[in-house]
Amino acid sequence: MTKRSSLDGLSATFADQFEPDGANFIYRRHMTGPAFRVSAAEREAFIHAYQRRMRISLSSLVAAVVILIVLGVGLIPDLEGSEADFAYYALLGITILAILVIVRWAWNAPARDLDRRTPMAPALSKDEARRLTFARISYAKLAAVAIVAAALAVGRATDEDGSALWLAVAVGLPLLAAVQAFRKWRFERG
Repeated sequence: MTKRSSLDGLSATFADQFEPDGANFIYRRHMTGPAFRVSAAEREAFIHAYQRRMRISLSSLVAAVVILIVLGVGLIPDLEGSEADFAYYALLGITILAILVIVRWAWNAPARDLDRRTPMAPALSKDEARRLTFARISYAKLAAVAIVAAALAVGRATDEDGSALWLAVAVGLPLLAAVQAFRKWRFERG
């Protein structure tokens, strides 16, 4: 996956929080929060700001990986076994945590900017949010997740270094997809 296609996918998911409403849009944080009316220009500004912040975070992630490699080659070999492992994983954990904080901050920017406005509608109820979630998930996607996860996990489990974890993944993910498909079917019928 290229950096560009990753950014496009993230931007599309972010833009899904804005539902068309005539010439304007309605913003709901995570598509379920209180509804705020925004203009098309405000929506575009939020999306461009999100894309800019995501480019910064993806670039930061690449830079952090390079720094980790340099540190791994330059400093960690001087440390003994468990100290080297701890140092490497601590640096990796700090890096991932920092990137996640930046991503979450960028995702929630519209909610922060709009929190002083009066919402035009309250947050969706649990049933409304569930209905929206199930409407966005297709049976084909659930089946694809189950098939791909099972194929990858079974292929990995048959390797000579296969483990019980891969077997659990081979059984667990398709089972989870089946449970979600059943929940979707039951919710659509009821």
